[in-house]
Amino acid sequence: MFLEILRIIVSLGIFIAILFGAKYATVYWAKRNHFINQEKQIKIVEQVPLARDKAIFLVKYKNNEYLIATTQQNVEIIDRIKTEEMDNYGN
Repeated sequence: MFLEILRIIVSLGIFIAILFGAKYATVYWAKRNHFINQEKQIKIVEQVPLARDKAIFLVKYKNNEYLIATTQQNVEIIDRIKTEEMDNYGN
């Protein structure tokens, strides 16, 4: 009887340790990917889906932001905006 209870407690402890290990591994990988993504030169600032196969993207590259429209057959740059202009937008 005592051994069965001890086995259950040990099994529960191992299960809890695995859960905490998975949580900390997930947090580690999320932080690692965040730092990797910060080093990229091209960043998607925002994406707006218009239909199943159509979307508009706001993409930042160096000191410019590009408004890009995509369809299943085509990719088109709609406008190029300097980052300074984007910062003053709405003021």
